[in-house]
Amino acid sequence: MIARAQAAFAADVEASFREGVARGVFAPLPPALVAQAIIGMATQVLSWWTSTEPVSFAELHEAMFTLTLEGIRLRAPEKGASR
Repeated sequence: MIARAQAAFAADVEASFREGVARGVFAPLPPALVAQAIIGMATQVLSWWTSTEPVSFAELHEAMFTLTLEGIRLRAPEKGASR
């Protein structure tokens, strides 16, 4: 049951990410890898949160939303920076 839910969520994340890459909003990373990373992060954070609840649900939601979007948002390279 959990694996099916994670797979469905990953497929949705992957599709949304592909759309974001096509619109130039997200960095051109492998969509399946990004989806799995987000699912892994969410699964671990929810496991931790449900056992300890050290922050409110609103804080959890905001942190996950910010980490996910800021972590994959396309950024302009800094002047003089090399990759």
